[in-house]
Amino acid sequence: MVPMKVSFDDFYKFLVSLGVLMFAVSVYSLSHLLEVRTEFPEQISFWIVFGLYVLIAVVAGWITVWGGLKWKYNQSLYDKKLEAETRISVRAAQEPIQSKDLNTLERKSKNPLISYKIDTIAQGGTKLDFPKLWFIVYNQGDAKYKAYFTTHFCADGKIIETVKGGHYGGKHAWHLNPNTMIRAPGLEFSQKVIDKNKKATFSIKVDCRITDEQDKVYEPFPSTFIYDKKNDNWYFEP
Repeated sequence: MVPMKVSFDDFYKFLVSLGVLMFAVSVYSLSHLLEVRTEFPEQISFWIVFGLYVLIAVVAGWITVWGGLKWKYNQSLYDKKLEAETRISVRAAQEPIQSKDLNTLERKSKNPLISYKIDTIAQGGTKLDFPKLWFIVYNQGDAKYKAYFTTHFCADGKIIETVKGGHYGGKHAWHLNPNTMIRAPGLEFSQKVIDKNKKATFSIKVDCRITDEQDKVYEPFPSTFIYDKKNDNWYFEP
């Protein structure tokens, strides 16, 4: 029988390796058991041992399939993250925008150059432990704006809870001066959502409404940020 190496670098990969190993051992044991069947003093003893090995094989098969599905799902999330990061990098390399051109771009488009993101690590390396989060907002234009953000806590893509009131519930404005960044540590993922959906993939959907000094309203598309449990970070869903 060929020895098998069990992988420990990933939990679900480990389960798949363990399941395959258990299944191989149980099948080998069953074949050997059939060869020595006549050596059992009682048939009842044989069938008890036989049934035990069959049960192990069934459990091993279930572990292998379940672990494989989870492994494939996590890998697909990681692939999406890499794809999104690659698109952003390629776009930045192909269409570099110098800081001196930002004001010209804003005047031409007449849209605010405001962006935001959610992360566990802020610029400078300060890390927050999940469920605490950094909410980071950039105003890269030469005008002043007020931004209103409404955050929704999601599990497996479904909105479970919406923040009510305050700076994260669309009630209080974020006052954005020209060419500034706000780094706020006040956002915290709902513990209630975590407790009721422990095996789910968590994400945060953010609705944004922006007003300029003339009270003109801009409403960009909502943004969604997905939590990567394995690497303890967040990535933007394109």
